[in-house]
Amino acid sequence: MSSKSLDSGFPPPTVGALLRLAWLRFRERIYQRVQEAGYTDLLPMHVMLFRYPTIEGLRPTQLAEQAGLSKQAMNDLLRQLESMGYLERRRDPADGRARLITLTGRGQRLMDLLYRVSSEIAEEWEQQVGKARLDALRATLVEIVDSERQNRDQPTSRTR
Repeated sequence: MSSKSLDSGFPPPTVGALLRLAWLRFRERIYQRVQEAGYTDLLPMHVMLFRYPTIEGLRPTQLAEQAGLSKQAMNDLLRQLESMGYLERRRDPADGRARLITLTGRGQRLMDLLYRVSSEIAEEWEQQVGKARLDALRATLVEIVDSERQNRDQPTSRTR
């Protein structure tokens, strides 16, 4: 894609903006395929909770933090998914007050579908831009994610 295809009279988009735009389009396509597969009871926000790495074994508070949602909002979404049969919230054996998210068979089938659809979209992108370029993009993103994770996990001078 040339930069001209994004020409809107604004300065060129930043890398973050391009990642967001690609991610939004990816999410739209995922949701469309989920609906086509018969999961018509799900809203886009429900579907986005089923992601890599899996939510299986997480506490709702952890998932809320990762998703940037309040605990109340996350628990509302999880209650909805639980009532639709996609997951259960079970007592954490290590802390009886806490709950852990467990996927049901239906939830695992949705996860399997999402993985297949994600792979199919990646194959389409590979056809559009070529295998070498998509492999380079993937390798670059892995490097950035790993680097950011290492930077995040290193203690700052204030915590030493």
